Amino acid sequence: YLWYVGLRDATVNLRRLPGDSVWNYQFILDELAGPDTSSSGGAPPNLDIRKVVLDEVRLNKIDAWSGQDMRVSVDHMALDAKNIDLRKKKVLIRSVTLTHPLFALINYKATRPRDTTTPLPASSPAAPPRDTAADGELRWNQDHWTLNVDKLDIDDGGFALIDKEESYVDSSCDAQHMVFYDIDARLRDTRVIRDSLVTDLTLSTR
Repeated sequence: YLWYVGLRDATVNLRRLPGDSVWNYQFILDELAGPDTSSSGGAPPNLDIRKVVLDEVRLNKIDAWSGQDMRVSVDHMALDAKNIDLRKKKVLIRSVTLTHPLFALINYKATRPRDTTTPLPASSPAAPPRDTAADGELRWNQDHWTLNVDKLDIDDGGFALIDKEESYVDSSCDAQHMVFYDIDARLRDTRVIRDSLVTDLTLSTR
């Protein structure tokens, strides 16, 4: 059992260089790849994590191959869990506190060659995209995870979505270039029910 996870003053850099489809951490995955574990069913480890504390942690995912960068950081995060069971696909959280979390997603021109072997489907621009999920099948929660969070507090957060391939629109709302700051949010009794997220939310931002 793993009861406590703590991390302080850490930066994780994940990177794919222009024209290169291989991540900079691929050699680690290659080293960790062991013999075939199909006989054990490939079950995830039985971890019973109860507390996670992060201080000054940053994640930079720089992907010039696909043309998308993601930057995530948090000054402080405290998670108090009731039960996290990866084998049963169950996550029950008592409380999560996030202080000054930042999330930024930047899209730009990819260096990955376009796939010319698969013909593009013929479709009308006015027609909505076809739902390929089978009847009764879940689209976002196909593995049927259970997620319950009793209390989630966000203080002084920030969110940015920038598409460098799209021109700025001089209007009150530009869906391709959005920046929110001073985000304060209180979420209570958050539940993932099949493909739906249900919560009692109080939110303020600028």
